[in-house]
Amino acid sequence: MQSCVNKYVRISDISAYMLCPRLAFFRRRQNRHVASMDIVRAAVFKEISRSLAGALATDDPEAAVRTQIEVACGDAEIVYGLPAGPVLEEAIGTARDIITGLDVESKRLGRDVLRAMLSPCERSQAIYSDRLRISGFVDRIVSLDGVRCPVVVCASKPPEAGIFAADRLKLAAAAMLMEEKFETTVGRGMVEYVCGWRIREADVRRYDRMAVLSARNRITQMGSAMPDARRGPWCTGCQYAGACDVRPFLASSLFRPVIFDSSGQRRQETNK
Repeated sequence: MQSCVNKYVRISDISAYMLCPRLAFFRRRQNRHVASMDIVRAAVFKEISRSLAGALATDDPEAAVRTQIEVACGDAEIVYGLPAGPVLEEAIGTARDIITGLDVESKRLGRDVLRAMLSPCERSQAIYSDRLRISGFVDRIVSLDGVRCPVVVCASKPPEAGIFAADRLKLAAAAMLMEEKFETTVGRGMVEYVCGWRIREADVRRYDRMAVLSARNRITQMGSAMPDARRGPWCTGCQYAGACDVRPFLASSLFRPVIFDSSGQRRQETNK
């Protein structure tokens, strides 16, 4: 069952590995149907992103964004069964910054270009590649100068310049999946940082593609041995902190599948 479930390495696994190999290890072994507040938060901010093109066309964009935030949080509670109150409070607090950021980017790029970046030619879709052994959702696909470009939506504040390394790998993986699906070359894309709203363009380099494949290989070779952690600010509030602090062999055992013999008795899995 495990090998079937993990046939593909997800884009999110690759970006997680760039942040911390142990984070990717835990995510690969987590029940994908179990919701967490991180998932709720990401879903809400992606819904906010989807509403921005329409909000800009209204007389009061900030009010439109606030309304969409409330709708997105209410929907998230229904879908995930978790209280979205903390996410609602955070998102409402960013509404003014989002509108300010949109205004800044509109002046930099031009209103028509910004609208094109916010208006997908194709909605978020799952793409799978047997050749790449990678799968994932491309948050938004836009058409700029007649060329399809991926947009990665991040529920975080932007760096001072450029994009974060983990987001660069996520963008490269999305571009590689799109190239295979649409049989075209994808040489650039964008990362949208919803908090403190900014949209950053980036080229998809050969080095980025190699880094994606290297991360994919390392993830598939993990096995049951927990890799070393890469400590940093992201450790604060990590949902796997409890398991991360235990001994590696014990943490690995927490994710082993339970196996039963023909009589229904539980037996220990053996490594072959």
